[in-house]
Amino acid sequence: MNGRGFICFAVALILLGSHAWSGELKSEATVRKEKPTTRTQTWNFFSHYKARVQQIEKDIAALPPETTATVVLLGDSITEGFKVTELGGLRVVNMGISGDQIAMDRPDGGVRNRVHLLKQARPAHIFLLIGINDFGSSKPLEKAKRQYEDLVKAIRETVPEARLHIQSILPTRGYFAFHNPTVKAMNSFLEDLAKRTGCDYVDVWSLMADAKGELRSDYTGDGLHLKPPAYEAWKSLLESRVRSDTSALHNK
Repeated sequence: MNGRGFICFAVALILLGSHAWSGELKSEATVRKEKPTTRTQTWNFFSHYKARVQQIEKDIAALPPETTATVVLLGDSITEGFKVTELGGLRVVNMGISGDQIAMDRPDGGVRNRVHLLKQARPAHIFLLIGINDFGSSKPLEKAKRQYEDLVKAIRETVPEARLHIQSILPTRGYFAFHNPTVKAMNSFLEDLAKRTGCDYVDVWSLMADAKGELRSDYTGDGLHLKPPAYEAWKSLLESRVRSDTSALHNK
């Protein structure tokens, strides 16, 4: 890593505060080799993944027996950091896991490997936001597209009664801004995929982007993760989506 990259990475760790650094945009092997900080050396994605899956299972088990519909937030650290408990009058089950990808070639990683948890959460709505870590791990765009399509198919088969909202991947800025062309290309694919599969496409990118097409400076501290104002704007968008779908259902 060059000097600029080391500084940006270190600053990101500081800004994240109590939020566990996910090692995103870097593979575990790369992080070990670079050894930028003690905190990063001791943080292990696969251990975190297992711990989060256990916590998610506990959260599902803690749902009141009378709960018939929830909102599931499914994704990586951007979702894990979304501290919202209710949307549109429905209880939220947060299934975000820091550092996660669309799919991984091992059982302790990847959203695809935890789709089975969805049915237990009794979702009426699933908001899916995943993909930036795949690009950070140098996964080819075409492979990411294939994996995402397979993921959507698996979700639809597991919980066909739930409304699946495919969210656009967020823009980045600063040190991470070079990912934005790939993000745009993937978002075009996701919009088309949503149309083809009968899902709702949620354009979060436009909500978060500035005039240059980068993540708004007041919405991020490290160019990747979100500050509270960004989460508030995002919450309002999802809230309107849930309420709109509920209203449409009642008017049928």
